[in-house]
Amino acid sequence: MKKVLVAMALFGSVAFAASLAVPWFFDTNDTDSYPPPAQGPFDGSNTYITLKNQTNAPITLTIRYWRGTGEEVTPAVNTFVLPANVARSFTPASNLSSSEGAGAAIPNCDESGGKVYGGSATISWSGGASDIVGRVYQVDNFTGSGLLTASYTLPPGQ
Repeated sequence: MKKVLVAMALFGSVAFAASLAVPWFFDTNDTDSYPPPAQGPFDGSNTYITLKNQTNAPITLTIRYWRGTGEEVTPAVNTFVLPANVARSFTPASNLSSSEGAGAAIPNCDESGGKVYGGSATISWSGGASDIVGRVYQVDNFTGSGLLTASYTLPPGQ
């Protein structure tokens, strides 16, 4: 243990990596409105992922995406900076600049191989597990069913 402490004193601090997993999103609506207009299940859903930086310094995050089939659909540019003490909400597969606000700058799935209707994501960063917290909010507006919403807090970072 003393050797580790001496090495840290000589070479600086140790950086730790942490991540949050979004186990599922369903993001099919590309109409830039909130709530989405009443449509069928492959048109009337949006997922908003919200991340909050709980530190007093900006943090660079890396995001990776997968289709429900397990095929990776991470864009070439997949990093973004979350300013100190700021939260951003974004849709992973739809381009909704009006309802996303500043979150529209967060990279979406790579849909060059076709629309990503659903999938999962992993967000990672260098720092402590509790530096970033998050939640997922799902809103559906299916014709005949009315407006349905669900939300859950993402488990603490690992």
